[in-house]
Amino acid sequence: MTVFTDTAIENMKRAAKKAARAQGIPHARALDAEAAKHGFGNWSQLAARAARRPRYVFPDDVTIGGKLFFEDQGKFKAAIVAALEWLDEHPGVKPGFTRIANVVCNTDEDTVAMTRHALAKAEVGQMLFQSDFVPFAMGVMTARERGWEEYIRLLREKDARQPEFSVI
Repeated sequence: MTVFTDTAIENMKRAAKKAARAQGIPHARALDAEAAKHGFGNWSQLAARAARRPRYVFPDDVTIGGKLFFEDQGKFKAAIVAALEWLDEHPGVKPGFTRIANVVCNTDEDTVAMTRHALAKAEVGQMLFQSDFVPFAMGVMTARERGWEEYIRLLREKDARQPEFSVI
């Protein structure tokens, strides 16, 4: 299945809008033509497929916390995805962290609930989590505040600069 990123969908919409203006056709017809370029019968079919896409997918080349940290990248990534999905399901929640010199001093009830959910879903042991709480918390909040695609870009950038020690 093709995975459509938010950016790809927005680019397709812009291309359709530009084509509609240039060709003097209705915007809906231009959207259908754009969908056809990607193998769909119309825009509604493409939009339905895009809505079913996984929202958070880590590319294989991205590591979290650098290559020396986190023995099990898969579980750590799954925990971040689980936390973000939990946040999506609880839109009024605003996790909070108090951090001093990369040490989390306090967390609020929302953070605890999000973390418990993420750990259980990703099957991450408590010992792993205690040592990796700061990068976990930073990753979740960075992805939420800046958006998934920007978070992935930042991870790649950090890995390129300091592949052994990057932390987000």
